[in-house]
Amino acid sequence: MTTIDPVTFEILRHRLWQITDEMAVTLKKVSGSPSVTEVQDINVSLFRKNGDIMTSGWGIPWHITSAGAACKHIAKKFGNDISEGDDFIVNDPYVAAIHCPDIYMISPIHYRGELMGWCANFVHVTDIGAVDPGGFSPSATEVFQEGLRFEGIRIVEKGRLRRDLLDAITHMTREPGLVGLDITSQIAANNVAKMRFQELVERYGVSTINNVMDGLIKNSEAQMRSKLRELPDGSWKAISYMEVDGKNCRIPLTMTKKKDSLVFDLTGASPQINRALNCTYWGMVGGVCGAFFSIMCEGISWNEGILKCLSIKAPKGTIVNCNFPAPVSISTVGATAAVACSCITAMSKMLLASEGHKGDAFAVGCGCAATMRHSGKNQEGSYYVSGFWDHSVGSGGAKSFEDGLDTSGGQCGILTSMRSPNIETTELRFPFLYLFRRHCPDSGGPGKFRGGTSGDCAVIPYSYGGDGIKLIVSGWGVDSAGSAGLSGGYPGSCAKFVMFEGNLDEMSKDRLPAGFAEIPGHSSIIPPQYVGVFDGSKILYVRWAGGGGYGNPIEREPKAVLADVMKYLVSVQSARDLYGVVIDVPKMTINEEKTQLLRHRLQAKRATLKESRSAKTVGRITKQRAVSEHIDVTIIGSKKQYRCSNCHFLLSDTRKDWKLKVPVRIVPLSRSRMLLGATDSDQFVLREFSCPSCGRLMDVEMVARDEPFLIDKVNH
Repeated sequence: MTTIDPVTFEILRHRLWQITDEMAVTLKKVSGSPSVTEVQDINVSLFRKNGDIMTSGWGIPWHITSAGAACKHIAKKFGNDISEGDDFIVNDPYVAAIHCPDIYMISPIHYRGELMGWCANFVHVTDIGAVDPGGFSPSATEVFQEGLRFEGIRIVEKGRLRRDLLDAITHMTREPGLVGLDITSQIAANNVAKMRFQELVERYGVSTINNVMDGLIKNSEAQMRSKLRELPDGSWKAISYMEVDGKNCRIPLTMTKKKDSLVFDLTGASPQINRALNCTYWGMVGGVCGAFFSIMCEGISWNEGILKCLSIKAPKGTIVNCNFPAPVSISTVGATAAVACSCITAMSKMLLASEGHKGDAFAVGCGCAATMRHSGKNQEGSYYVSGFWDHSVGSGGAKSFEDGLDTSGGQCGILTSMRSPNIETTELRFPFLYLFRRHCPDSGGPGKFRGGTSGDCAVIPYSYGGDGIKLIVSGWGVDSAGSAGLSGGYPGSCAKFVMFEGNLDEMSKDRLPAGFAEIPGHSSIIPPQYVGVFDGSKILYVRWAGGGGYGNPIEREPKAVLADVMKYLVSVQSARDLYGVVIDVPKMTINEEKTQLLRHRLQAKRATLKESRSAKTVGRITKQRAVSEHIDVTIIGSKKQYRCSNCHFLLSDTRKDWKLKVPVRIVPLSRSRMLLGATDSDQFVLREFSCPSCGRLMDVEMVARDEPFLIDKVNH
């Protein structure tokens, strides 16, 4: 391999990144779909000629691995029958994609007849001809009901669009115009990538470009293995749940780190179901890798080199690796999202066990993923299909040093370019009037650093044509929160969907409702998988999930709590009950004396010893390392002990789990003031683990009532 000077390498590295950026801009400029132009539900990437990921641009990262699989599938299927100027479509979730509405455009990149690599992009198209409009199909019981499936077709042949094929595809959808624009925007984006890549090869030569691409992958692998070696070996556990037809599916994860590699083991996941929240193998891989890219790869190029450090286990026939023909259309906000939530939590706990990487950890943001679709006649009398995208902005999980982002940060803690649409644009395009859209108070998970608040909104439709609007709700997270907290931080809020009916005349003509409590009419909860009619006699209320918190809430700075109250992010009552901060109203000042007394009382209630005491240290401490915000590993000679980092009380020998040696308070979700919106009173609980000596809150688990303790093992 020819040696490339560092300056040239950096120039070409950034030029390759720029190609993916230009691909994304092209998608937005050519497509007319709100999912592309407003929400940015896309991804763009470049690949080596063998299909290995070379560099990825902006968008949703869990599609990167699927696009790589699609490239490899096309290369295998068509073999030598691939020409310069060809473009291929793949959207079959049992081949490479995550669900059918995600169309991958795969294009070979040639230079003077030689295959150099591939470019690929995905777009979540407006409709794919499924049983339900928009492609998310709660009513589907098998993949055949979820729309058109292409395991690899040539849409462009030697630079010539196969118009008959494009017309046939769009004709089988409910929005042929927008779907056609989506597909042509994908072709245009890949054409830009091919042109720019060829320009680079023309200027620098085949050998140089190949060496740079090899170098990118080797550098990422070396950087990732180096980072992993800096982290302690061990195993960490996490779990997510999805409610389906009144039952809950388990997505447990055991993540094991040894030297410079990680194993993600999803053994124990619930069997696959006849509902569309399942994910295929590639959906599961996307959930794992999307989370890994987001939390572990800061400063490291996202490419195949990173994946060489990972291995994944997921039994077939389960909800995270289902067998054909199980339905999977809700997988992106279903099992794929739940896998990502579990991965974020496990990796964050590992990072917290390393002082040098503690700042990279964060709680899960907007873990309860859900989406909504609507269809009907718009203001112009034309039939339409679209998404209700307000939730796409998500909420951020708290970090070890700062609050999570309010109504921002994406879903599940995954780094994306997704955003909420402009209200005025939505009202212009679709028959809706917004009553409000705002930050939702008390929705961020309580903690020393607060989870990002979610948002809520209410809309009323204009019914054109007399049939109302068809509404499809797809997702989970109504009964339990997926946004787990860290180190004593609590989960973020649950999602909520409510339909109000009747008495709409009670709304003031001068002032619209400003929040949930002001919406008139009889209310009924919409389940997380729902198909119904939404007309002018109803008001739809939506709240998406808040981010998880970090650390003990009563250790939060009182001034920060007061600032949240002043911004209407936390209520006065929650400031007192959750954070132990007493605010004098209407002065809106902190009563410092009452706050100090209240916090002392709240912490003392958790201690089980009659008097606080520190552990006696016998021998010389040779090493002391943090496991989390509240727990240290102390090494005395050959003995390793878990201790409270606050009072230094001996919790247990590291050969045993400290959670088995401390007081545990179990609270049903519905009775906990710590979690906004939980509706289930029996199945889910909060388990609060505290130091028996000082009463410091050490950890919180949001789990099913009969779930075993989540036992982690850290090998310092």
